[in-house]
Amino acid sequence: MWEGLLFDIPTNVHLADVATELKNSNDIEIVEIRRFIKKNSRQEASPVLITVLGINTPDCVKLWFFNYRTQLFIDKPLQCNKCYSFTHSSRFCSSDVRCINCGGSYSGQCTNPSNCTNCKGDHPANSPNCPTFIKEKKFSNFNVLST
Repeated sequence: MWEGLLFDIPTNVHLADVATELKNSNDIEIVEIRRFIKKNSRQEASPVLITVLGINTPDCVKLWFFNYRTQLFIDKPLQCNKCYSFTHSSRFCSSDVRCINCGGSYSGQCTNPSNCTNCKGDHPANSPNCPTFIKEKKFSNFNVLST
């Protein structure tokens, strides 16, 4: 299975129609299809996220006699590059700079054992295996996508 972004899909087109046409014109099985919502206006946006059975991500798909480009979707939650907490960026962070490896005060090269600032596990704060990262990744799309 793969998740891909499908760009420039008109917002007045129903997602069920897109899924049907994708299957008929490209012989791909759509597992799920969701449309992005603009955070500031809460209006639907033209990119669509599709979850497809299979392992190959095509560069484009045919949809109503037009080719639409696709891009592999890699979802990553927002993480501060200053304190390494989730849900905010360093631009809006008032915390002191922390070491990504041990969570202590940043001093350049770190030789301390890894200690995640989010879950206290023995890995750096930006590890994709961090339980907190995995939880944040699961919830990061709730306010961004609609079914």
